[in-house]
Amino acid sequence: MAFLRIAVVVLPPVFYPLSIVPTEELRYLAYAIPTTHASLILQHTMGFPQELGDGWSPELGFVVIIAYIVGFALLAETKAIWREN
Repeated sequence: MAFLRIAVVVLPPVFYPLSIVPTEELRYLAYAIPTTHASLILQHTMGFPQELGDGWSPELGFVVIIAYIVGFALLAETKAIWREN
């Protein structure tokens, strides 16, 4: 559980640029977390320079975030147990 907490809180570039993530593998892991895309979209909107160079675009970021929303909504719909009082 501690590893997951570190991966979700520290790895996404919310407080630092993605270019300083040390290895390419960790960078791809950061792309798997939706807050990375939200942070990159916000940085792009505010005009901060980004040195990504691997095909990321705001459109891709929105697609990933929407995919997470739809995926977790479907997961909640299928796994939630509804009870009436």
